[in-house]
Amino acid sequence: MTTGKSEIFLWNKKWEKLLEKRDLLSKDTPDDKRYYTEFTNMIINNNILGNSACELGCGTGRHLTYLNGYFKRLCFIDGSKKALKVAKSMAKSNGIHNASFIQKNIFDTKDFRERFDLVLNSGVIEHYPKKDIKRIIKIMIKLTKRSGKVLVAWPNLRSLSSIYLNYSGSPITTEKYYCPEEIYYLMQLEGLKNIKQLTFPIAWPPINNELFYSKTKPLEHFLSKHGQSFLFVLVGER
Repeated sequence: MTTGKSEIFLWNKKWEKLLEKRDLLSKDTPDDKRYYTEFTNMIINNNILGNSACELGCGTGRHLTYLNGYFKRLCFIDGSKKALKVAKSMAKSNGIHNASFIQKNIFDTKDFRERFDLVLNSGVIEHYPKKDIKRIIKIMIKLTKRSGKVLVAWPNLRSLSSIYLNYSGSPITTEKYYCPEEIYYLMQLEGLKNIKQLTFPIAWPPINNELFYSKTKPLEHFLSKHGQSFLFVLVGER
């Protein structure tokens, strides 16, 4: 299979299972809500806003779904028809009408004409070798307006949360570990400016215990700031 198509094939099985559980399409678990709320707050608090946003390799599309109301225009792009079906269901159940859903392999968007104030992906680049990550970043930049933002987020596979998940029924498959310095260098190489690393304030693995989260929030924030954040996040300006 060509680059990107093998990933779509692997993920299609997940989307099939999710589509069978239609009740999951209209509501998130407490942990999902916590994760995507923190992701949204991270973007708002760092003023990474504008009129339009595009999620490249959107999967369920939750990142943009939670950002609805902060952008006038949303665009969901994924190579999987089934992933987009999930994303459409999510968007519809959340009253989103200002969106488009484009089925395109991440590497087939070079000639896509629309440009956005924010282009992001999360949980994508860790599935690819560096040479392909460089291509993905280049494509993201081409989809971004002048002075717009490119945001890349990927799991910290050496974090407490990732280690726990790996040994508790969610084993690592095609994921690779990349430190922020490696991706920073690739973003810089492609000409992005004012690149900075954002702190994502989640360190604990999902345990669906809001009381625990609230009582240990200061410790979790401390761990996140000292290399134990579940996500690495970099943002740069075109």
